[in-house]
Order: sequence, then C-alpha cells, then structure tokens
Amino acid sequence: MTRTEKYVKYEKILEQYSLLQHPSLPIGEFHQGAGDDFRNLSGWPAADDRLLPVVWVFEPARKVKIVSLPTVKCFGIPNFKLPKEVIDRRMNVLKAEGIRFEMGVCIDMQKLPAGFDAYAVCTGTPTARDLTIPGRELKGIYFALDMLAQQNRILDGETFPKEQLVNARGKRVLVIGGGDTGSDCIGTSIRQGATSVTQIEIMPQPPVGHNDATPWPQWPVVLKTTSSHEEGCTRRWSLASNRFIGKNGKVCGVEVEEVEWLPAKDGGRPTMKPTGKKEVIEADMVLLAMGFLKPEQPTFAENVFVAGDAANGASLVVRALADGRKVARRIDQYFNR
Repeated sequence: MTRTEKYVKYEKILEQYSLLQHPSLPIGEFHQGAGDDFRNLSGWPAADDRLLPVVWVFEPARKVKIVSLPTVKCFGIPNFKLPKEVIDRRMNVLKAEGIRFEMGVCIDMQKLPAGFDAYAVCTGTPTARDLTIPGRELKGIYFALDMLAQQNRILDGETFPKEQLVNARGKRVLVIGGGDTGSDCIGTSIRQGATSVTQIEIMPQPPVGHNDATPWPQWPVVLKTTSSHEEGCTRRWSLASNRFIGKNGKVCGVEVEEVEWLPAKDGGRPTMKPTGKKEVIEADMVLLAMGFLKPEQPTFAENVFVAGDAANGASLVVRALADGRKVARRIDQYFNR
C-alpha cells in the first residue's frame, strides 16, 4: 500500500468517525471566489498555517476567525505527490462538522474584521527566499511556487497567456535548493518535458542511511532521494551561485563556485569557505527553491493568536499541526479565564 493509499484510507475512516460522532452538526457553507482555492486542511482545533484562506469556526456563544493564505498544500504540492481528491475529502469532513469557509477574502492584518471574540492567524510563510546576485533580472528565473502553483492551476482547468507560462518543455532546467520544494520542481519539470534537470545545493552531501552527527532525537540529516530524483536528474552539492549569465535578456547559465564547510570550534554552525573552483552550468530556466522567510507580525491585541509557520518560520506540517492545537487550547483558556 502506497503512502497516498494509506492516507486515503485514513481519511475515509476519519470521515465515517466524524459523521457518526457528530450526526446533528449543521452542514457548513463553502464560498469560493473566482480563481481561488484552499491550501491544506486540518479540523479545528488542529488549525495550522496550512489552512484555508479564511475559516470561520462557530461555537456556542463564541465566534473564532482563523485567517490564512492560499498556497502550498493545494496549489504548491504537485498532483503526482498529493492528489487533490484527498483535500476534497477532508474539506467535506470539515463542512459536515459545521465549519464555514469563505474563499478569496483578503484580510488586512493591521485591521482585522470586527465581530469575532478571537482570531487565529495562520498565514504561513508566503515570502520565498530570493537569490540577489548579478543577473537576477534576467527572464527565465522563477521562484519555485511560480511554476508549481501555475501547473496545478492548469491541471485544474485554468488557462494562462503564453507570455505568462512557466513551462520547462524543451529547456535545460537548474533547480537551486535541495529540499522538498526543489524535488517537486524536478518532478514537474520532467513531466513538462525538460531536456535536462540539474539540482544544486550549497550544503555538502549528507551521508546515506545514518549520520553520527545527528543522532536521535535530533532530525536525521541524511541523504534523501525522492521519486522525482529517481525519475532522472543530476544532483550536486557544495555549490554556491555567484551570478546569472544571460543572452538577449534571457538566462542561459549560472556561474557556480565550489565551497568547503569548515566545522566550528564551539560546535556551532560550520563556516563556508569558497575554494575558487568556478564553472558555468548551462540553463534555460532557473527555479529558486531555497525556502521561505519568517514573516514579521504586527503587534496584535490579546485576542489574536498566531500559529504555525506564521509564528515560528517555515517548518514541517506536523509541527504546524501541533502548534495549531496549542493555539486552540490557548484560545479556549482565553475564553474561560
């Protein structure tokens, strides 16, 4: 049984359990604006930064507004990795539990809508980390989500003008960044018909299987090979990007330099040392997949609670879920103090 099949089985069990335990709950309302869709789904009180654009949770004598932004989970993760039917199924569970969703609503974080007793801000980390080196203005350089989100919207039936398409067909693609987002770019580029895909990472190649430097319970820093990698790409490590190279206003390559990582004497973060060994990697498309920046939140009133990546910076979905549960408890304590 694949991971997706196991998840679908879990969702079906959850759906049955939810409806059996709460047969009298009213059916929620779902309003979708043109071109807008949800991101990731998790039932209250497990609100996290991967929730929907706007979620209202109505409780007896209380109204809680959960504010979030649409991105990764619905349109950022490729269909070959997360079928959207899984999200639809969870959406139906939440609707059956009486949750009301409003889509396509822009929220001013400096002036939250009136009429709610508490607010849960779960807006994630919408700002991608940029690579501000010479040549950044060249055409053909995109943030990873520019490609991933557009591809999912196309599969969902949307159309885009030719000049706005982010498509790898017939191109040499260079993915800068070695994480999951970069892996998604690889799989998507291959499916779009790229002639070649190369992924580079500034950090050194981690060991395979076990890393003595990161024993349990630390996060295991080991080499991760995804199904997208197995489909065919070149992977390289310890390369820093110096400048983008262009021709006629379009990117045609990236000058990279090999780096060494020197261990810190105090056991802290290692120091990067350029080696002077430079080369040019030819590329017709460059995808920046270097993570996301921690957002700066304004000063909120005491009835506003920030959860997930919006509070802690980009991290794992499971951590966002756990943080959402903590915030839910804090809201409950706020109501009952």
